[in-house]
Amino acid sequence: MGDLLIAPAVKPGDEHSYGNGRWGPSVGYDGRLVAYSLTDGTRKWTAELDEKVRGITLDGTGLWTLTDQELTRIDPRTGHRTSNLSIHNARQLDPVQLWAQDGLFACVTADGTDDDPPVLVLG
Repeated sequence: MGDLLIAPAVKPGDEHSYGNGRWGPSVGYDGRLVAYSLTDGTRKWTAELDEKVRGITLDGTGLWTLTDQELTRIDPRTGHRTSNLSIHNARQLDPVQLWAQDGLFACVTADGTDDDPPVLVLG
């Protein structure tokens, strides 16, 4: 937005193993977005999220992120969360193109050839 580059980011320690399921331990991730100035390259903010970022989109004045369990609206000027919408089981949607329109969100998967739906509408 404006003079910012906003992107998902990871750092060492973001990946965690937990449990011991049928095929071994499960893996979870912390997530974050970072914003860098396109003018001088400085980092302007970091928004810590509870899970791996699976998609991001703009809705005109805000930035939305999709994680496994939430759609989170973030103020692109400050990186502060402004609202959350709980969702469930978006884990299979990795990666996605996320689209926002009139309170609905369309998730388009990168590969629609497996058993998961190629498009999922949330709202």
